Amino acid sequence: MAHKVNPISHRLGINRHHDSLWFSQFQYAQVLGQSLKLRKHMTKVMAQSALSGGRIGLIKTPSAWHAYMHVLKPSYTGPVQSSKTAKLRALSMDAFLTPQTKNRKQQNLRTALTYVLGAQSANFVTPQDVSRLIQLSLGRPKPQLNPMPTLSAAWRAAYLSPLKLTALVDKNRWSSAHHVADIIKVGLEKREAFRRLFNNVLSEAVKQKNVLGVRLMCSGRLNGAKIARVESAHVGRVPLHGFNNHIDYAHVQAYTSYGILGIKVWICYENKK
Repeated sequence: MAHKVNPISHRLGINRHHDSLWFSQFQYAQVLGQSLKLRKHMTKVMAQSALSGGRIGLIKTPSAWHAYMHVLKPSYTGPVQSSKTAKLRALSMDAFLTPQTKNRKQQNLRTALTYVLGAQSANFVTPQDVSRLIQLSLGRPKPQLNPMPTLSAAWRAAYLSPLKLTALVDKNRWSSAHHVADIIKVGLEKREAFRRLFNNVLSEAVKQKNVLGVRLMCSGRLNGAKIARVESAHVGRVPLHGFNNHIDYAHVQAYTSYGILGIKVWICYENKK
């Protein structure tokens, strides 16, 4: 039965640590919701910025959240698309803002305008200052390529709690199964043949010294076929029944014009002595 479940959950506490480290006795549901929402949104931000993301570690302290993101070195990823990076700031700012938070910000803006207009009637400010304030408040935000400051500011505005982000750069794409899955995902979205992608990935896996085996699986309307099917390929050995084996697993979705394709990657690494 081990081949039907997530291999990471079977190896927690044996040769793999938990990705979330926090404890809450009285606010467990609230902290759990924040953890899931933060992890989901960070994955979206990395996808929008054309970064290949790996594991995301979250640590909750009484004073702040600490997030550690594994990203692939930019030279190994594809070019950043301008149409996606233009939406990066809006995506980062609006995701955490609840209706209550937006109403509070609008109320603060109304209060500030009321004070400014009152000061104008008392000849403390000029009409040019009022028009400048309105333009700054209603102006469109400029696109920002770096999602880190925007993400931290959005989290602070939504939950009134600081967020400290740390990016851990992986120089080798074979250090995480997520990076390999992203390679196949980008190729399928560009309408490349899945067998060619599989052969390229497996031929590269043979050259890795610390990789004992790789297993790939793709499901859906492959190459635009009318009937969905499942195709898989492997090289080396990927023993899923042995809990002492160090195995990394990732599953992503590729969005194509003929449907959504599911991608699964298993990588068996050499055990560290």
